[in-house]
Amino acid sequence: WGSIGGLLLYTNWGERRVRRLCYHAAWLMAAISTMAKGPAGFGLPMVCGFAYICANKRFGELLRMEMLSGLFIILAVAMPWYVAMYVRHGAQFTDRLIFHDMFNRAFEHVHDTNEGDDTSFRFYIWQLGYATFPWIGFAPLGLVYWLRRRDAGDGQRGDVSVFLGMWFIFAFVLFSLMGTKFHHYLLPAIPPIAMLIGIVLDDILLSGERTKSQGDVPREGYRSQPPLGLAAGERGDADERRASHEGVMVGASALAGAMVILLAGRDMAVTPEGADQPGAIRLLQLFTYNYRRGWPENLDFSKTIWFFTIGAAFIAVLFAARRTRRYATFGFVAFAFAWAIWGVDDYMMKTAQHWGQHEIITQYYRMRASPEEPLVAYQMNWKGENFYTGNHVPAFVSSGAPFVTWLKGEKEKGHHVMYFITEHQRVGGLKNEISPKTFAEVTDKNLDNKFTLCRAEL
Repeated sequence: WGSIGGLLLYTNWGERRVRRLCYHAAWLMAAISTMAKGPAGFGLPMVCGFAYICANKRFGELLRMEMLSGLFIILAVAMPWYVAMYVRHGAQFTDRLIFHDMFNRAFEHVHDTNEGDDTSFRFYIWQLGYATFPWIGFAPLGLVYWLRRRDAGDGQRGDVSVFLGMWFIFAFVLFSLMGTKFHHYLLPAIPPIAMLIGIVLDDILLSGERTKSQGDVPREGYRSQPPLGLAAGERGDADERRASHEGVMVGASALAGAMVILLAGRDMAVTPEGADQPGAIRLLQLFTYNYRRGWPENLDFSKTIWFFTIGAAFIAVLFAARRTRRYATFGFVAFAFAWAIWGVDDYMMKTAQHWGQHEIITQYYRMRASPEEPLVAYQMNWKGENFYTGNHVPAFVSSGAPFVTWLKGEKEKGHHVMYFITEHQRVGGLKNEISPKTFAEVTDKNLDNKFTLCRAEL
């Protein structure tokens, strides 16, 4: 591996051309993602890049993509770990990671927690609505805006839009065709949507700054060339008709986007009929994969979500009118920023404690009289108990003879007060198994609706 890395450096020593250095950086990022996602780590970027080249008929770019250096980078960065793991674990490593977690997940339902849900291509359309809220109202416009006929004045703006469009299409198709579907799998399709929306809004703002006088010089990057093949007066009329048509289409898409915002917001604000979880859990499910976890009874975000939903839809309606479009653009950016702040500082802060063990174990350290009162994980295999204690916790995935024997040994050492972290539903079994002199749950479901801390005197 050192030889491959040395050869790579030797063949590119003294390189100063920006294009080649950017390609090397891209291959490095692909190699790092290959360590986690296997062939998809470099396969998806290559497919998107190739599709972009074909769409623009720039086949000469294939010779400038530094494929040989890219191969060396992948071999030097990603392959050492795969080989080392195979040497250490043998076929168990490849059977688990390559065949089970990669191949089988791609073509079959493996560890799938979406039982009973519609996992067709519509599945990720729903998740895009929640993941990009409230920008989902402008996502359809961004995804189709680049398809309009481009002329010489578009320049690099239209060029990069084609690449971003290819990026989204292939990412969406790839993950929609996979047998196993987790909500967070579609994360690679979110950045191109964000950038395409940015291009659209910037184009609209630039068009609003242009005056209609013939002598104006448009800002760099704006599509300024009138249709060719027409006389000067005809060109101006055609350009005005085209601008008017695009303005109407943008306004119509804004009105449709307002409806999309209302639909996505409704899904997150209400509890579906017969469901045991509120719609607000859809946001948290973008970060987790156990979609059957219960929702805390003391949390209700419906009013806040409705506020942001109605507000975003109203601004989208203002965006439909030309006179208010510029102000609505800035207003929507500010409103979306406020939604993000609320999501990070309020929603995630209040829900995270119920999906983890931080508060529970913090409570243990506050209550214990000394380290002589140990914390024990009873029928736990969630790994948070290891993380928050620095891996200094006796963890018993299952009870029985090993647990009873260990408990007896601890009592002989003089440890008569112990704390136990377990799931709420396992408290009764814990109490029966340890037969304590005194026993009490010292936390409740308002602190953590999944885990609880118990204090026992043996």
